[in-house]
Amino acid sequence: MLTERIGAASLAWLDASLAEDRCQELTALAESVADRIVAGGKLYVAGDGGFCDELYFRAGGFAGVTIWAEGPRFTEKDVVVIGLFAPNDKGARCPLLAWAGSDSGRFHGAAVILIANDAWPQIGRVVALAAAGHVGTNFHLLDTRAVAGADLAALSLNQMATVALAYAFEGELFAAVSRRGKTMSMLTSIFEPGGEAFDEKITSANVIADIAVAPVAAGTLARAYLGTCRDQVAKAFAGGQAAQARAAAKRLADCQTRGGSIWTIPGGHLFQRGLTIPPELSGMSMYGHTWEWTAPQGLRGGDTLFYIGYLVYPEKEIAASLAVGADAVVLSVDAGPADDHVTAIRTCWEQWDAVVPVPGYPFKMLPSSGVVLTPLLYGILSETLALLKH
Repeated sequence: MLTERIGAASLAWLDASLAEDRCQELTALAESVADRIVAGGKLYVAGDGGFCDELYFRAGGFAGVTIWAEGPRFTEKDVVVIGLFAPNDKGARCPLLAWAGSDSGRFHGAAVILIANDAWPQIGRVVALAAAGHVGTNFHLLDTRAVAGADLAALSLNQMATVALAYAFEGELFAAVSRRGKTMSMLTSIFEPGGEAFDEKITSANVIADIAVAPVAAGTLARAYLGTCRDQVAKAFAGGQAAQARAAAKRLADCQTRGGSIWTIPGGHLFQRGLTIPPELSGMSMYGHTWEWTAPQGLRGGDTLFYIGYLVYPEKEIAASLAVGADAVVLSVDAGPADDHVTAIRTCWEQWDAVVPVPGYPFKMLPSSGVVLTPLLYGILSETLALLKH
């Protein structure tokens, strides 16, 4: 029942975040940096590569986000948001914590928000330094309050919590800026009618001049976002979904056992670099995003296509894959036709992904798919590992 445990832990975290009213904490954090954005500051993301990809040019997210790279010097107007999924992962170790917490570090001058787990000793030491006055005043820790274990269940919860808090913070930053008479630019899905033209108009701008929204009350957007994520995660693990996850795991384990390749094609921003693949899953190959792949490219008979989709069921891609002798595991919002060679799992987020409406803004904001899909994927991987061990 590994999938059920991961789903239950995800729901418990979301329930606690709502019950503990993290929204007040998020509001205070947003208020501390909103004037920087209004004054023309830039918004950067750093840390885990998957975290950076998830927040960059994302439907429902800020248009003005830049992925940090070595070189630029920061000003007192700038804001850097660092997200970590695991304490010592080498892909997330740059930037070093000293760059964020030290007045002589590379992020000197900018406001730095670190989203990570205070229960990790590596992060707890930085908090202790801050409490002793050895860390710059522009450094802020947003503690995920997740478990600190090293297994896939703990990794799933930390990854989900980091992404959920990042978007809840984005909501509160949008609200804080609205209370200053400005409207932050939020992208929409290019698949939504009118979305691509809208995104082209606001690309890379933090504030959009020709859209006015009424001041948004503190805590409103973060609470709405976390509550919707909670409802969607509950739906994703309801009914026969966990059984489908185990069926998917059996298909993946069987593929590796027979020497096939688990040909993995992610459709979203987060999982190309954000999904941790255990070394025991030696047959799993992360090829590239759905828009970078043409079926059945790379597949052979005996392989399994692991298609981590977005909205529409990939009917043509599945047909082409089956035609070369592969089978498939598919995750998507839409249901597909029944087929003995395909295991399909419904992902249960909303069409176009963004979930929170704001009166006066033409599109919903704050996407939930990364939050909902994280525990589903790690449930499948956990079940796969268990089957391979036995």
